[in-house]
Amino acid sequence: MFTDLPRYGLGTAALDWEDPDIDAQSAQMVRLAIKNDMHLIDTSPLYGLGRAEGVMGHALQGIPRCDYLLSTKTGYIANTKTMTAMKTADPRTKRYPPRDYSSDHTRKSIERSLLELGENYLDIVFIHDPTAGDLHQLKNATIPTLEKLRQEKLVRKVGIGLRDVDDARAILDGLEIDILMIAGQHTILIQAADLLLAHCAAKNLPVILAGPMNSGILANPNQPAPRFDYQPAAQEWITRTNQIADLCQDHGVPLRAAALQFPLQDDRIRTVMTGPATMAELEDTDRLKKFPIPNDLWNALQEMSP
Repeated sequence: MFTDLPRYGLGTAALDWEDPDIDAQSAQMVRLAIKNDMHLIDTSPLYGLGRAEGVMGHALQGIPRCDYLLSTKTGYIANTKTMTAMKTADPRTKRYPPRDYSSDHTRKSIERSLLELGENYLDIVFIHDPTAGDLHQLKNATIPTLEKLRQEKLVRKVGIGLRDVDDARAILDGLEIDILMIAGQHTILIQAADLLLAHCAAKNLPVILAGPMNSGILANPNQPAPRFDYQPAAQEWITRTNQIADLCQDHGVPLRAAALQFPLQDDRIRTVMTGPATMAELEDTDRLKKFPIPNDLWNALQEMSP
């Protein structure tokens, strides 16, 4: 059972990977996150077109290991060929490489992650984006391999990380894991995970909510091409976001502050994984997660829920 999960963590998917000073910037961001009680650092072999774990390994150098929790993921095939395909894909779409949950790939993936990160062990490994159709392989290959890695003291906790609530419920019915990460399904804009959260609460399973900004639309609904759930946002989501923004403005609260704090109004969620791109955004995140929000706003939001 987890006793040390922070209320907020630092996700690395959205870091500004085009920044020529990404190594220095990420090192500063990691230190600020740890200082501000955001000491769960989450990464993946997939992020930064394959660069993220190496960059994070550099960023964490010199920091006492007891000062942070580190999570990464396994499942996607992240090699030169697949990362090149991602880099050259249409930027208007979200193209992912193939997934492999076999024993061989799982072990090699974790060994590579440990090497890239410069770590002796990983606090959490999330199986990345499995579906209900993968359950047989998860039960017979992925989980047994991760359990062996746990026995070897290379992995401490095992979870799944995905965004489909139906897949999550089906997998949780068939697997015993330590933690769940669900992306963008219990936010100020959409609450699609209630049954899943009830299921997790009954199993005493900690839940991390990633993507509190729903791919950016909650960060700035008036941007030229807002995105929702990794895709261009439909007008209905833009309209609803603007309604929420107006309500927040009426109560003197920035939309982003309400978006960051909303998931933790539900005590079934232990941690919100933030996704700042830059040091300035991380500083803003720290300010907004502490912004005072009146109960009247939470009540008004509850009343306007569909």
